[in-house]
Amino acid sequence: MLIDLGIAPIVLTKPDKPAHRGQKLQATPVKSSALLHQLSVLQPPTLKDPTVVEQLKNENPDLFVSIAYGEYIPKEILEIPKLGTINLHPSLLPKYRGAAPVQRALMAGETETGITVAEVTQAWDAGDILAQERFPIAPEDDTGSLLDKLADRGAAMLKGLLPKLLDNKVARTPQNHPEATFAPMIRDEERWIDWKRPADEIVNLIRGLSPKPGARARFKGGQLLIYRARTVSTSGTPGTVVSLEKEGPAIAAGEGALLPLDLLPENRKRMSGKDFMNGYHLQIGQTI
Repeated sequence: MLIDLGIAPIVLTKPDKPAHRGQKLQATPVKSSALLHQLSVLQPPTLKDPTVVEQLKNENPDLFVSIAYGEYIPKEILEIPKLGTINLHPSLLPKYRGAAPVQRALMAGETETGITVAEVTQAWDAGDILAQERFPIAPEDDTGSLLDKLADRGAAMLKGLLPKLLDNKVARTPQNHPEATFAPMIRDEERWIDWKRPADEIVNLIRGLSPKPGARARFKGGQLLIYRARTVSTSGTPGTVVSLEKEGPAIAAGEGALLPLDLLPENRKRMSGKDFMNGYHLQIGQTI
């Protein structure tokens, strides 16, 4: 989302990447949106290139705003703008610093998160806070839906904050560093479902990994990706089908059971829990 402040910002984003079978270069969504609004776009392959630093200096910027850029920003670039560099981070800093704050919050079963605008420093997500708002997490939220909501709210926050910041009318609050928690990138091995865990924890794992890359379970010698599930009030041997419900199979966990509602068997199309149950003729007692 682009914010109209009556000025013409320059947009810096990642280089175009090959996509689809033809491997034709495809613009990033940020670039496409920027060009649609007739904004200048820079796409350096790395921020460590001295020519990039000089190019940014020549623009004589007042402020840099970083949003989900995903790369380390060198000190030489942070020091270029008169008012520094700020970042829009989808958590209540100092909680969930790092690359996967929304995913980690959902996986932990949090019922609340937020948006923080903070100064960018050499320490990751540790700069002074300029603005912060709390935001509820709905029971049906996954990473995709929650990021969409936070993006809308974050854009509104920036629209109100940036004019004040440009006029030097924003207070800065240091973070309480001893209270910091961290949200590192999701490791591949974390995606595997352990059916011995409580059902609500497995559902939260699925929420945190949806819409991508998806939580994984082993099924018929391959893998099964589960994108949405809910708990059900039944129990049994973890990893086995304990009942056949209208919406699909109930699979026992360490505590309770869960019902997958949206999934993707290996080498098949994405399907509902009901179609999965019927298509594979699942039976009570069958192991997933």
